[in-house]
Amino acid sequence: MFNYRLSPFIWVFPLLFLISCSAHKGFKGATIHLHVTDISDELVLLEDVATTQKVIIDSARLKDYSARFQVYAQSGIYRLRIPKNDKMLFIYIRDGNQLTVEWNTSDNHYSVNGNQESQQIKSMIVYSNENAKHYENIRLAEKEDSTGNHTAYFEHKKEQNRKDLIHFVETFIDSVKNADVAAFALNYVGSNPDNIAFLIDKSDEIYHRDTTATYATMWFKSLDGYRSQLLSRMKNGLQIGIKAPEIVLPDFRGDTVSLKSFLGQYVLLDFWASWCQPCRKENPNLVEAYKKFKNRKFTIVSVSLDIKKEQWGKGIKLDHLIWPNHLSDLQRWRSPVVKAYQVNSIPLNFLLDPSGKIIAKDLRGAYLQSTLDNLLPPELPVDTLPVLNTAIQQ
Repeated sequence: MFNYRLSPFIWVFPLLFLISCSAHKGFKGATIHLHVTDISDELVLLEDVATTQKVIIDSARLKDYSARFQVYAQSGIYRLRIPKNDKMLFIYIRDGNQLTVEWNTSDNHYSVNGNQESQQIKSMIVYSNENAKHYENIRLAEKEDSTGNHTAYFEHKKEQNRKDLIHFVETFIDSVKNADVAAFALNYVGSNPDNIAFLIDKSDEIYHRDTTATYATMWFKSLDGYRSQLLSRMKNGLQIGIKAPEIVLPDFRGDTVSLKSFLGQYVLLDFWASWCQPCRKENPNLVEAYKKFKNRKFTIVSVSLDIKKEQWGKGIKLDHLIWPNHLSDLQRWRSPVVKAYQVNSIPLNFLLDPSGKIIAKDLRGAYLQSTLDNLLPPELPVDTLPVLNTAIQQ
């Protein structure tokens, strides 16, 4: 069953306005043949969704379970909707198209033939609903676990479910050529803090593929309008110029480590987790920076938001995080350190000067290396490269 998990950024204006079906210059029109297997004699609306207000393009009444639309509409994403039960499905209309739609509203299964874009939209919806069903099964199993002994397991499963969806959306966006169809996939990402940067980055990327694509443009503009509001609401991390709060945490071997013990060095304090895909993608940049600058009074202190030591250690080994300072209390977002540093999403890092003051933050990729190269003192005599903690290797 299609549940259509749509992002609140777009589907927030329910008003509908009826417009005429007069021909637009340069368009030959499109024909939609609709057959609904389980409903007859009901009104069906064809609506343009590439607007903040859903515009009714045409309407038709089912007769003997069928209806026909002939419209002059700009190429893009539209939806067929039955107002009585608010069932809907999404299609792509291209000038000159002949679309055939078979629809069973009881389970909202449908087939659509006439263009590749409509098929791609359907594949996104199908995957999203399978993913949603899987999440619900995890949630129900967690609810039935009266002992509460498997909280970490269920948290991991839910996080993996979210990562699977994000991965599918990212792959989908990269694989489809049509910018409007690519932007449609963003509806299924959700708006929790971990996804905001992804939504903004992808909407910008899609918009610049084709600035004439109406649905992609709507996404770009709506996020642009929300961008400053969202980012100010979820300011991530303490601000530059203040003294970094003290941290006292166990390292991977269980020894207590204090941030104060690193005074006199430049420290990149990095917040990450083995389950965080953007963190894992950024880790090679950290490794490269450590190798390049470790002899310039520079080190990295990693604070993990993992909840399972085994996964934490596995992430360290797989990503070859060769610096010895890996800290965590395995409390994830509940860690007092997360609160002290106002961490709302990861990856996040802070560059501390030898006095312990924050002098830069959120350094990534080439920007990390250029910043370190400009700020760090000249290279010191070569030391032996620290090796991974033996406790992690075992």
